[in-house]
Amino acid sequence: MTKEHLARRLKDLRRRFSNNANVLQTADGAACVPGKSLHPHWIVGRGLCIYRCESFANVPKNRRRIALHLKIPLWSPFERTGHYACWRDSTAMVWLWDAAIVDEQPSKAVEPQRQWRFVPEPLFLPRKPDGTYLQPCAHGFELQVWRDDVVQESFWFADPPDDTVVTRVLGSAGTNVHQVPSSPRTAEPWPTPVAPVEWLQANERTLVASVLLALALAVVGLETRVWTVYAETAGAADRVATLEGDLGPILSDRTAFLDTRRRNAGMADLLAYPSQAALISLVDAAIPGDTATFYRWTYEYGELTVVVEDSGISPLDYVESLQREPRFEQVRVQLVGGDRLEISLRVKAP
Repeated sequence: MTKEHLARRLKDLRRRFSNNANVLQTADGAACVPGKSLHPHWIVGRGLCIYRCESFANVPKNRRRIALHLKIPLWSPFERTGHYACWRDSTAMVWLWDAAIVDEQPSKAVEPQRQWRFVPEPLFLPRKPDGTYLQPCAHGFELQVWRDDVVQESFWFADPPDDTVVTRVLGSAGTNVHQVPSSPRTAEPWPTPVAPVEWLQANERTLVASVLLALALAVVGLETRVWTVYAETAGAADRVATLEGDLGPILSDRTAFLDTRRRNAGMADLLAYPSQAALISLVDAAIPGDTATFYRWTYEYGELTVVVEDSGISPLDYVESLQREPRFEQVRVQLVGGDRLEISLRVKAP
């Protein structure tokens, strides 16, 4: 029997005696799901999540989780963000959700005292080989592109998307989509490396018991150490002076760190609006039809002005189509001569 097989058998045995149930939350509410797990999981429905895949190959291994936490405020449109990251080597698969909707829900649960682990729904569905798949979820459908054991792209739809929508979203990758039948959820999510903070939370009770035992032993031996402390008092002053000298560079480094953080905060404000390339893609996807020709493009501080020529579609169609894009507001369209239309709108900052 191999080590992996033995570990799996032990985990199955622990689950057999576990009374931890999982709860699935979707747009329709939260409900318990069948089966038991080693830990109580609060499963966040795919329809409540935003997905992002990012490579941190250029970041040192011991700094990658910190780099990810710095990225999350730039990706998230929510005021308070919950997230879950699943790592594959240097690549992070990250699901983001609105903490005001998801993280507050367990307080209304039947057993709110449980230490819930918030995990997105896709991690309880089967992993897949390289390819493009349409995966049914508890609510809606997820379009996934797998490569090298990583979900490179993921899009959620309330209803099954037709071929036109899939091709527009994925391009050539959407020409061969595998229809996945409804799959039962696994009792445990995909295995992933555990961060130190997560390990501490999972072993909180054991650590508390260990600390209490250590404190008891410390109290027993306290009296014998008191006289030793008195004997070493004479040399304590010298050691304190040495430590103060050592702390000087550390305090200087802290000041430099605070200055860097302030600069980063300023840069984050500047980067709140999408890039020109991303904005062009949004406008191109939002305008009706495919016969429009761009003649002029002006974008500054969230204000966008575009001049296009399109003989096939009315200005009202442009207004209705552009207003359906959540990032656009104050959309105005007017004729400026011939078949040319001038589009003015404001891009919302996240």
